[in-house]
Parts: sequence; C-alpha cells; structure tokens
Amino acid sequence: MPPARQVVIRRLQAGAVPVREVGGGRVGTAREGQQRGVRVVPTITLMAWNGDYSAMSTLLNSASYRSRLVSEVVTMVRDRRADGVNIDFEPVPSSLRTQFTSLVRQIK
Repeated sequence: MPPARQVVIRRLQAGAVPVREVGGGRVGTAREGQQRGVRVVPTITLMAWNGDYSAMSTLLNSASYRSRLVSEVVTMVRDRRADGVNIDFEPVPSSLRTQFTSLVRQIK
C-alpha cells in the first residue's frame, strides 16, 4: 500500500466529497481516496487578508458560535471518517490568538 497522503477537500456535496491530492492532480472522492490509503483531512478556512477581521472576531469571541463550529466539525470528521481536520484561519491577529487557541483546543 502506498504511503498515506493528505488530501484537500475542494467542496462538499451530499454523499461524496470531491478531493484533490496535495502535490497531485487526481480528483475523486474522499471515500475512494481512503480505499487507496490516502488520508482525508478537511480544511476549514477563514481568511482576513483584506484586514477585515469582523467575521473572525464574531466567531472567535462568541462561545456559542465556537461551540456550534466545534460540533459541526466533529460531526463532519466522524461522519466522513476523516483522518483529522486542518483549521486554516489567516492571518490571526494577536488580539484573537487566545480565542483561536481555545477553538483549536475545543476541536481537539
């Protein structure tokens, strides 16, 4: 069996998750990848490179919003039998680092 490779979820759709292998190009489903020994790691992104941190701030400063996201991520990982999750919030300003760390710990 080839070494496990991480995959990136491109978009979600009912029943099948299209994926792209990092460093590759093959597009298939998460299930197909797992059958070939590919690690499936969904990526949750929230980008604020334009300097507007309002969405990130709203999410990270609300315990109820964080809890809801945690619940949805845990459910997705379990239901899709994913091998983990990548949380990609960029950039996280220093004023939100504690809250971001709390989110990651809750998901872990």
